[in-house]
Amino acid sequence: MSSSRLPVGSFVATAKEQMQTVIDRLGELGYRTVGPQVADGAIIYDEIDSVAQLCRGVLDVQDGGLYQLKEDGDAGWFDHAAGPHSLKNYVFPPRETLLEAERHEGGWQMRQASAAVDPVAVIGVRSCDLHALEIQDRVFLKGPYVDPTYQARREALFLCAVNCRRAGATCFCHSMKSGPAVKSRFDLLFTELDDCFIVEVGSQQGGQVIAATEWAPCRMDQVQQARQQPRKLAEQMASRPAQSGREPQPRSLDTTDI
Repeated sequence: MSSSRLPVGSFVATAKEQMQTVIDRLGELGYRTVGPQVADGAIIYDEIDSVAQLCRGVLDVQDGGLYQLKEDGDAGWFDHAAGPHSLKNYVFPPRETLLEAERHEGGWQMRQASAAVDPVAVIGVRSCDLHALEIQDRVFLKGPYVDPTYQARREALFLCAVNCRRAGATCFCHSMKSGPAVKSRFDLLFTELDDCFIVEVGSQQGGQVIAATEWAPCRMDQVQQARQQPRKLAEQMASRPAQSGREPQPRSLDTTDI
């Protein structure tokens, strides 16, 4: 089906290969697109222009002092856990020009650096990433002083989130109530089923991007399956046993008053 823009809150189904159309559309709208890919033995965020660059069929094994990658023919498009990179690099980079000085007629002329930024779209964002971003927003945007450069980068950020289908041994989002289900603060949310992606529209810009794909309205059972997937993962995370021969016990954190 075709439409110029799908409304916020819509659920549609797309073939997995339509992710390339999403990347192409983001480029047409002026976004520099980054996504998860394998580099130097890790899964990191880097620029992409083709789905061939995504780490499909690759799993990570994470535990205390352990990080390994392995190929798995049954793995999906985003079946790795959160990696070493985060959204922070795109909204609060480690290096930034704050002030510029120019020598002029025997003196110095000072001026604030331009706040102009390039739009960035990130594919593969997890619920834990979005909760971390919310904390940064609270610090830099919702206090008595707003950081104008952060604000400019944040407003130019397009977020393609994904619901996790598996978790690393070190993942603890269920304990902090920050995942694994993505619930808000996204432009598009992808949940991978066996035969397609279920996509939820979270913003008007997201509705414009996904409308460029060959999509079909979701059946109710597909929506329920997409919602149930992260719930089942949360249950698995809460009941997983301890390792190294210790007595099995649920993993949880006391977040009272945090």
